[in-house]
Amino acid sequence: MKKHLSVLALYARDNLSRVLTLLLLMCSAETLLFWTRWQRSSTDLITSWGPELQERELFITFENLLKWVYPVSFLFLLLLTLLLCRGGEHRPAYTLRRLRVREETAALWEAVYNSICLLLFWAVQTAAALGLGVWYTTLIDPKGVTRQTIFLAFYRCAFLHNLLPLDNWPRYIAVAVQLAALGFSAAMMTLKSRRGSRYGWGMPVFLWGCLTAFFRQELDNGLAAAVGICVALAAVITDGSYLIRCWRGREQDD
Repeated sequence: MKKHLSVLALYARDNLSRVLTLLLLMCSAETLLFWTRWQRSSTDLITSWGPELQERELFITFENLLKWVYPVSFLFLLLLTLLLCRGGEHRPAYTLRRLRVREETAALWEAVYNSICLLLFWAVQTAAALGLGVWYTTLIDPKGVTRQTIFLAFYRCAFLHNLLPLDNWPRYIAVAVQLAALGFSAAMMTLKSRRGSRYGWGMPVFLWGCLTAFFRQELDNGLAAAVGICVALAAVITDGSYLIRCWRGREQDD
Protein backbone atom coordinates (compact mmCIF):
# COMPACT_ATOMS: atom_id res chain seq x y z
CA MET A 1 0.00 0.00 0.00
CA LYS A 2 2.92 2.36 0.70
CA LYS A 3 4.08 2.26 -2.91
CA HIS A 4 0.58 3.23 -4.06
CA LEU A 5 0.50 6.13 -1.62
CA SER A 6 3.92 7.13 -2.92
CA VAL A 7 2.43 7.44 -6.40
CA LEU A 8 -0.37 9.63 -5.08
CA ALA A 9 2.13 11.75 -3.13
CA LEU A 10 4.22 12.14 -6.28
CA TYR A 11 1.29 13.61 -8.15
CA ALA A 12 0.54 15.97 -5.25
CA ARG A 13 4.15 17.18 -5.10
CA ASP A 14 4.17 17.73 -8.83
CA ASN A 15 1.29 20.21 -9.11
CA LEU A 16 -0.78 20.62 -5.93
CA SER A 17 0.84 23.99 -5.20
CA ARG A 18 -0.07 25.12 -8.74
CA VAL A 19 -3.65 24.01 -8.28
CA LEU A 20 -3.95 25.90 -4.98
CA THR A 21 -2.39 28.98 -6.59
CA LEU A 22 -4.91 28.77 -9.41
CA LEU A 23 -7.80 28.56 -6.94
CA LEU A 24 -6.46 31.57 -5.07
CA LEU A 25 -6.18 33.57 -8.30
CA MET A 26 -9.70 32.54 -9.32
CA CYS A 27 -11.21 33.68 -6.01
CA SER A 28 -9.20 36.91 -6.13
CA ALA A 29 -10.37 37.67 -9.68
CA GLU A 30 -14.01 37.00 -8.81
CA THR A 31 -13.80 39.13 -5.68
CA LEU A 32 -12.19 41.97 -7.63
CA LEU A 33 -14.81 41.82 -10.37
CA PHE A 34 -17.61 41.69 -7.82
CA TRP A 35 -16.17 44.62 -5.86
CA THR A 36 -15.60 46.65 -9.03
CA ARG A 37 -19.20 46.07 -10.12
CA TRP A 38 -20.70 47.36 -6.89
CA GLN A 39 -18.24 50.21 -6.44
CA ARG A 40 -19.97 51.84 -9.40
CA SER A 41 -23.13 52.15 -7.33
CA SER A 42 -23.29 53.80 -3.94
CA THR A 43 -24.73 51.93 -0.98
CA ASP A 44 -27.62 54.39 -0.80
CA LEU A 45 -28.49 53.76 -4.44
CA ILE A 46 -28.39 49.98 -3.98
CA THR A 47 -30.60 50.27 -0.90
CA SER A 48 -33.10 52.40 -2.81
CA TRP A 49 -33.57 49.79 -5.54
CA GLY A 50 -36.01 47.66 -3.58
CA PRO A 51 -35.83 43.88 -2.88
CA GLU A 52 -36.85 42.70 -6.37
CA LEU A 53 -34.36 44.89 -8.21
CA GLN A 54 -31.62 44.07 -5.71
CA GLU A 55 -32.18 40.37 -6.28
CA ARG A 56 -32.21 40.80 -10.07
CA GLU A 57 -28.96 42.74 -9.96
CA LEU A 58 -27.35 39.97 -7.94
CA PHE A 59 -28.35 37.42 -10.59
CA ILE A 60 -27.06 39.64 -13.39
CA THR A 61 -23.73 40.05 -11.60
CA PHE A 62 -23.20 36.31 -11.26
CA GLU A 63 -24.36 35.57 -14.79
CA ASN A 64 -22.31 38.29 -16.50
CA LEU A 65 -19.12 38.28 -14.42
CA LEU A 66 -18.46 35.09 -12.49
CA LYS A 67 -19.62 32.65 -15.14
CA TRP A 68 -16.76 33.84 -17.36
CA VAL A 69 -14.11 33.44 -14.67
CA TYR A 70 -15.25 29.88 -14.01
CA PRO A 71 -14.62 28.35 -17.49
CA VAL A 72 -11.27 30.11 -17.90
CA SER A 73 -10.07 28.92 -14.48
CA PHE A 74 -11.48 25.47 -15.21
CA LEU A 75 -9.54 25.35 -18.48
CA PHE A 76 -6.28 26.21 -16.71
CA LEU A 77 -6.98 23.49 -14.15
CA LEU A 78 -7.55 21.01 -16.97
CA LEU A 79 -4.21 22.00 -18.49
CA LEU A 80 -2.50 21.41 -15.14
CA THR A 81 -3.96 17.91 -14.94
CA LEU A 82 -3.08 17.15 -18.56
CA LEU A 83 0.54 18.17 -17.96
CA LEU A 84 0.81 16.06 -14.79
CA CYS A 85 3.85 13.73 -14.85
CA ARG A 86 4.12 13.68 -18.63
CA GLY A 87 6.74 11.69 -20.41
CA GLY A 88 10.23 12.73 -21.44
CA GLU A 89 12.87 13.95 -19.01
CA HIS A 90 10.35 15.56 -16.70
CA ARG A 91 11.58 14.63 -13.21
CA PRO A 92 8.24 13.36 -11.77
CA ALA A 93 7.76 11.21 -14.88
CA TYR A 94 11.25 9.77 -14.41
CA THR A 95 10.51 9.05 -10.73
CA LEU A 96 7.22 7.44 -11.69
CA ARG A 97 9.00 5.02 -14.02
CA ARG A 98 11.27 3.92 -11.16
CA LEU A 99 8.43 3.07 -8.78
CA ARG A 100 7.50 -0.61 -8.50
CA VAL A 101 3.95 0.04 -9.64
CA ARG A 102 2.46 -0.88 -12.98
CA GLU A 103 2.04 2.10 -15.26
CA GLU A 104 -1.64 1.33 -15.66
CA THR A 105 -2.11 1.27 -11.87
CA ALA A 106 -0.30 4.60 -11.61
CA ALA A 107 -2.70 5.98 -14.22
CA LEU A 108 -5.67 4.94 -12.06
CA TRP A 109 -4.14 6.74 -9.07
CA GLU A 110 -3.63 9.76 -11.30
CA ALA A 111 -7.33 9.62 -12.19
CA VAL A 112 -8.16 9.62 -8.47
CA TYR A 113 -5.88 12.61 -7.87
CA ASN A 114 -7.32 14.49 -10.85
CA SER A 115 -10.86 13.88 -9.65
CA ILE A 116 -9.97 15.17 -6.18
CA CYS A 117 -8.52 18.35 -7.69
CA LEU A 118 -11.61 18.86 -9.85
CA LEU A 119 -13.95 18.31 -6.91
CA LEU A 120 -11.85 20.75 -4.89
CA PHE A 121 -12.24 23.29 -7.69
CA TRP A 122 -16.02 22.85 -7.64
CA ALA A 123 -16.15 23.16 -3.84
CA VAL A 124 -13.99 26.32 -3.80
CA GLN A 125 -16.04 27.91 -6.59
CA THR A 126 -19.25 27.15 -4.70
CA ALA A 127 -17.84 28.53 -1.45
CA ALA A 128 -16.64 31.68 -3.26
CA ALA A 129 -20.10 32.24 -4.76
CA LEU A 130 -21.69 31.78 -1.33
CA GLY A 131 -19.23 34.23 0.21
CA LEU A 132 -19.86 36.85 -2.47
CA GLY A 133 -23.59 36.42 -2.03
CA VAL A 134 -23.29 36.99 1.71
CA TRP A 135 -21.17 40.06 1.02
CA TYR A 136 -23.86 41.41 -1.28
CA THR A 137 -26.50 41.08 1.44
CA THR A 138 -24.49 43.52 3.55
CA LEU A 139 -24.92 46.17 0.83
CA ILE A 140 -28.68 46.00 0.38
CA ASP A 141 -31.56 47.01 2.59
CA PRO A 142 -31.54 44.78 5.71
CA LYS A 143 -35.33 44.66 5.56
CA GLY A 144 -35.08 42.69 2.33
CA VAL A 145 -32.61 40.14 3.72
CA THR A 146 -33.70 36.88 5.34
CA ARG A 147 -32.00 33.61 6.16
CA GLN A 148 -33.21 32.27 2.81
CA THR A 149 -31.97 35.14 0.61
CA ILE A 150 -28.76 33.44 -0.50
CA PHE A 151 -30.35 30.05 -1.02
CA LEU A 152 -33.12 31.63 -3.08
CA ALA A 153 -30.39 33.07 -5.31
CA PHE A 154 -28.92 29.59 -5.73
CA TYR A 155 -32.36 28.27 -6.57
CA ARG A 156 -33.33 30.91 -9.13
CA CYS A 157 -30.02 31.69 -10.85
CA ALA A 158 -29.03 28.99 -13.37
CA PHE A 159 -25.26 29.36 -12.88
CA LEU A 160 -25.54 29.27 -9.08
CA HIS A 161 -28.07 26.45 -9.10
CA ASN A 162 -25.80 24.25 -11.16
CA LEU A 163 -22.96 24.94 -8.73
CA LEU A 164 -25.12 24.06 -5.72
CA PRO A 165 -28.32 22.31 -6.87
CA LEU A 166 -29.79 22.27 -3.33
CA ASP A 167 -32.42 19.49 -3.36
CA ASN A 168 -31.92 18.63 -7.06
CA TRP A 169 -30.00 15.36 -6.57
CA PRO A 170 -29.74 14.39 -10.26
CA ARG A 171 -27.60 17.49 -10.83
CA TYR A 172 -25.28 16.54 -7.95
CA ILE A 173 -24.87 13.11 -9.52
CA ALA A 174 -24.28 14.62 -12.97
CA VAL A 175 -21.59 16.99 -11.69
CA ALA A 176 -19.82 14.25 -9.72
CA VAL A 177 -19.89 11.77 -12.61
CA GLN A 178 -18.68 14.32 -15.15
CA LEU A 179 -15.83 15.54 -12.92
CA ALA A 180 -14.73 11.95 -12.23
CA ALA A 181 -14.90 11.15 -15.95
CA LEU A 182 -12.84 14.23 -16.77
CA GLY A 183 -10.23 13.24 -14.19
CA PHE A 184 -10.06 9.74 -15.66
CA SER A 185 -9.78 10.98 -19.26
CA ALA A 186 -7.03 13.42 -18.28
CA ALA A 187 -5.11 10.55 -16.67
CA MET A 188 -5.51 8.47 -19.82
CA MET A 189 -4.22 11.38 -21.87
CA THR A 190 -1.00 11.58 -19.82
CA LEU A 191 -0.67 7.79 -20.05
CA LYS A 192 -0.84 8.06 -23.83
CA SER A 193 1.73 10.87 -23.70
CA ARG A 194 4.16 8.78 -21.65
CA ARG A 195 3.74 6.00 -24.20
CA GLY A 196 4.73 8.34 -27.00
CA SER A 197 1.29 9.08 -28.42
CA ARG A 198 0.62 12.60 -29.68
CA TYR A 199 -3.12 12.15 -29.39
CA GLY A 200 -5.56 12.06 -26.50
CA TRP A 201 -6.41 15.73 -25.98
CA GLY A 202 -9.80 15.40 -27.64
CA MET A 203 -11.73 13.62 -24.91
CA PRO A 204 -10.68 15.83 -21.95
CA VAL A 205 -11.29 19.02 -23.93
CA PHE A 206 -14.67 17.69 -25.06
CA LEU A 207 -15.67 16.91 -21.47
CA TRP A 208 -14.47 20.35 -20.37
CA GLY A 209 -16.78 21.88 -22.95
CA CYS A 210 -19.69 19.70 -21.81
CA LEU A 211 -19.18 20.68 -18.16
CA THR A 212 -18.87 24.37 -19.03
CA ALA A 213 -22.12 24.18 -20.98
CA PHE A 214 -23.80 22.19 -18.20
CA PHE A 215 -23.29 24.98 -15.66
CA ARG A 216 -25.25 27.32 -17.92
CA GLN A 217 -28.29 25.09 -18.38
CA GLU A 218 -31.71 26.28 -17.29
CA LEU A 219 -33.05 25.22 -13.91
CA ASP A 220 -35.78 22.86 -15.14
CA ASN A 221 -33.66 21.17 -17.79
CA GLY A 222 -33.44 17.65 -16.35
CA LEU A 223 -32.43 16.36 -19.76
CA ALA A 224 -29.07 18.14 -19.40
CA ALA A 225 -28.22 16.07 -16.32
CA ALA A 226 -29.10 12.81 -18.09
CA VAL A 227 -27.14 13.74 -21.20
CA GLY A 228 -24.16 14.82 -19.07
CA ILE A 229 -24.10 11.47 -17.28
CA CYS A 230 -24.36 9.52 -20.55
CA VAL A 231 -21.56 11.53 -22.18
CA ALA A 232 -19.33 11.03 -19.13
CA LEU A 233 -19.95 7.28 -19.07
CA ALA A 234 -19.25 7.04 -22.81
CA ALA A 235 -15.94 8.84 -22.26
CA VAL A 236 -15.01 6.48 -19.42
CA ILE A 237 -15.85 3.43 -21.54
CA THR A 238 -13.79 4.76 -24.46
CA ASP A 239 -10.69 5.56 -22.42
CA GLY A 240 -11.24 2.54 -20.18
CA SER A 241 -10.99 0.26 -23.21
CA TYR A 242 -7.61 1.83 -24.01
CA LEU A 243 -6.44 1.16 -20.44
CA ILE A 244 -7.56 -2.46 -20.67
CA ARG A 245 -5.71 -2.92 -23.95
CA CYS A 246 -2.57 -1.49 -22.37
CA TRP A 247 -2.95 -3.81 -19.38
CA ARG A 248 -3.38 -6.88 -21.54
CA GLY A 249 -0.51 -5.86 -23.77
CA ARG A 250 1.80 -5.52 -20.77
CA GLU A 251 0.69 -8.94 -19.48
CA GLN A 252 1.53 -10.49 -22.83
CA ASP A 253 4.91 -8.81 -22.79
CA ASP A 254 5.54 -10.10 -19.25
